[in-house]
Amino acid sequence: MAAQRYPSSFDNLGWLYIVIYKDYGEGVRQFKIGSDLGDPDSMGSLAEMIDRGYYLSRDSITEKMELYRRAKDLGHPAGRFAYD
Repeated sequence: MAAQRYPSSFDNLGWLYIVIYKDYGEGVRQFKIGSDLGDPDSMGSLAEMIDRGYYLSRDSITEKMELYRRAKDLGHPAGRFAYD
C-alpha cells in the first residue's frame, strides 16, 4: 500500500520499522511521509517521536502542536485530545 502512496499505510510501516528493526530513523521517515500525505495517525506518531526524542527539529514543541492541530482538524480523536 505504501507503494501506492496510501496515506495511512505509512503509519503502519513506520511502526513496523520501529518495533521489528528498532530503526527509529526509518520509522520517523515513514511518519513524515504519511503526515505530508494527510494521515492523522502518522501525525500523532510523529508527535510521539518528538516526545521520545527520536525526531527533533528547530522548534519541536511548535511542530508537535501543529501536528496535533492538523490531526484534530481532520477529526482525529487523539489529535483533538492532545491539542486541546
